[in-house]
Amino acid sequence: MLKGGQAPAHKYIDALLEYVVQGKVKLDDIITHRLPLSEIAHGYDVFKRREDGCVKVVLDPWK
Repeated sequence: MLKGGQAPAHKYIDALLEYVVQGKVKLDDIITHRLPLSEIAHGYDVFKRREDGCVKVVLDPWK
């Protein structure tokens, strides 16, 4: 079973991208795990349990 929540991403995306462009936010500080799509279940589990210092998991369909 896959569960998801809604985030108001559209409301904040322009401001957040500007922070990245200005160097105020470094994505390497936020993205702690990069996994292929084949490991999606593991990614959600690690994020849910905050294992291994997990802050943000990025799923890479080309990995």
